[in-house]
Amino acid sequence: MKHLKRLFITLSSMLCINILSYSQTLLIEPSISISEAKRYLGNGKLSDSISICTTYLYDTKVVKKYKTYVTADLNDYLPPDDNVADWNCTEITEEEEALLNKQGVMICDTIIVDAKVAGWYKVSHQTVEEKRMQAKQNINSGIEKNQNRNKYKPIRTKKDLQEALKGLIKSSN
Repeated sequence: MKHLKRLFITLSSMLCINILSYSQTLLIEPSISISEAKRYLGNGKLSDSISICTTYLYDTKVVKKYKTYVTADLNDYLPPDDNVADWNCTEITEEEEALLNKQGVMICDTIIVDAKVAGWYKVSHQTVEEKRMQAKQNINSGIEKNQNRNKYKPIRTKKDLQEALKGLIKSSN
């Protein structure tokens, strides 16, 4: 029993070391961009789509996660039925909803940056990773070469602000 416990502790610590060695440091808060478009689906059909890209900037890589919502025509995802002329105008049962969810089609009712997303949408996810080509930089890199170093002091009080304004007025005259 003691041997199993030691083995478990050893394996656990090795796993933690591996996780730490491959972990990345997020450099800045993730940025989000959103685009709206019309997509041509074929057969003369157009569909609204909203694409959301969240970008994460790490030490050695850039990760972009895309989430795309495309308006779904339920007639394209549910089997033909003699009792149903148009699935879009019919109440959907739990069974039918489960079938739609398996195909990535789901009911949405949300607002994404002033765009109302309500109805049935085909939702897809994609993640793209790229290596960062720019070398890792220190936040203080380049300060040694800065000509204005120690020339200006930070403004922290009202008195500092007034002195800085006086200095600007004198230098402009």
